[in-house]
Amino acid sequence: MTAPAATIVLAALGVLACATPARAQTFVSPFAALDFGADAGCLNLVVCANRYLNMGVAAGRTGREYGAELEVASARDFYGSGPNLSSNVLTAMGNAIVLRHIGRWNPYVEGGVGVMRTYIQFTEASFYTTDRVTAAWDAGGGVTRYFSERLGVRADGRYFRAFKDVNLAGFTVSDSKMGFGRASVGLVVRF
Repeated sequence: MTAPAATIVLAALGVLACATPARAQTFVSPFAALDFGADAGCLNLVVCANRYLNMGVAAGRTGREYGAELEVASARDFYGSGPNLSSNVLTAMGNAIVLRHIGRWNPYVEGGVGVMRTYIQFTEASFYTTDRVTAAWDAGGGVTRYFSERLGVRADGRYFRAFKDVNLAGFTVSDSKMGFGRASVGLVVRF
């Protein structure tokens, strides 16, 4: 882990160290996101000519200090777009959540495991096609801001990484574990 990443993790854990009581809540959160990093179509979240929208939904349950969620997201044109290129990445993750309640604000960190499905088609004739499912992990954090008892907005950032090398179009590259970042914002409805 790099020094800036370790600093962020330690700061987030410090914020979460003093949790206050709150009752258990079930939530659903549809979201829109942007993917970035060396394996995504955008190398950088800020400077990117072609941004591609990632859509998904998270559902889970949080208690006083901990929670869990299941999340599914799909990123079309993940590797970019072109006349002979079609690609998408689907992630399905189960995450553990550690959170803190500060009034209507709920900062959290989370991480978990799941699967990542990578689909790439280089030509319309499907001559070079890769459709691979691999185990993956994710880690990140964010904040939820509630405007009422049941409605809020959630913003988070996460890093996704495959456990195994990804085989693209029949070619295996050593140490090609796919990894990318994602920044998202979404509505939260709790019950």
